Amino acid sequence: MKTQQILESFFHMGSLTLCFLLVTLLAQGGEGTSTKSSCKLRKSNLQPRFISHQIITLAKIASLSDEDTSTRLLESSMFNQVEDTNRCYLMKEILSLVLKKVSVSYPQKFQRYMRDVLPFLHDVKTKLNGCTLMSNGSRVQRQIDIMRNKLIQLGKNGEIKTISEMDLLLMFLRKYCS
Repeated sequence: MKTQQILESFFHMGSLTLCFLLVTLLAQGGEGTSTKSSCKLRKSNLQPRFISHQIITLAKIASLSDEDTSTRLLESSMFNQVEDTNRCYLMKEILSLVLKKVSVSYPQKFQRYMRDVLPFLHDVKTKLNGCTLMSNGSRVQRQIDIMRNKLIQLGKNGEIKTISEMDLLLMFLRKYCS
């Protein structure tokens, strides 16, 4: 009888402890549930040799068709005013803009490369879906707006410019998201 009371007491305390831990995690917004940030990818997600080669080749071919050599969409200076904790979020938003620009239509001559590159980039975007701003997002939003306005100004040439800078896109994703 005494053993049964001890076991019941033990399980009761264990249940209370488990409930306390659950409430604590919920109060933290679930922050304690994962040791890996949703704004970080494994390096292996961004390192496939075949895709890297496809992206670099695609960017080189597109740069030959890029008539506006003075405009740059992706520059390292865009990250200067953005906190370290928000740089991957900025890349996630840039990736979304790029995919919107080139997923719908792109010149046929890029088809060979795009059929591999687009699914890869969509997969990276999906893996970054949980990535959120860690603090004030005004600087991030300003950079996104600048890029969006450049794309609007470039019009149809924005597709070529976007494709010609996919190697930079991959480089910045590797730098800020892995």
